[in-house]
Amino acid sequence: MTSTIAAPRRGDGILATDEIRVEGRDKVSGKMKYTADVHLPNMLWAAFTTSPVRACKNRAHRYERGEARAGRARRADLADIGPGKRSGRMLYDLPVLAYDKVLYIGDRVAAVAAETREAAEEAARLVEVEYEDLPVVIDVASALAPSAPVLHPDLSSYFYAGRRRRNASIRTCKARRS
Repeated sequence: MTSTIAAPRRGDGILATDEIRVEGRDKVSGKMKYTADVHLPNMLWAAFTTSPVRACKNRAHRYERGEARAGRARRADLADIGPGKRSGRMLYDLPVLAYDKVLYIGDRVAAVAAETREAAEEAARLVEVEYEDLPVVIDVASALAPSAPVLHPDLSSYFYAGRRRRNASIRTCKARRS
């Protein structure tokens, strides 16, 4: 016997509609092919260098040590990707690579590719990045202060894949903060 429990509905907020995962059935049944399952001739593996610190400016990158170890490696950083390239599920708010400032520990700051997964991961670990500290907001009171840094100053330009009404409320929140 199978039973389904419906999620409670509360007004017209973000939880009022179910999210439909069209690939869900294929994922749980094992039918879906993932990127790691694909092997092509001359394929390269990618790995990311992530920030060990939060709230900082992303300055210089040095790839020499990683490139020497990874063999036929390629690299990409903020100069290659450029500003404005974002990803996300509903709100495209995550930069492909942190191109001006790092917002959180683990933010991606550089990408490398190599012939094997292990070589790419080692090359990514060996990338040296210089950071410049920025003020950190650690509680609600400091976030509401007039001098608080704005984490997403270009929020109104982000693509939102949901309902228009929700997108309008995102712009309204930004306008109130400015």
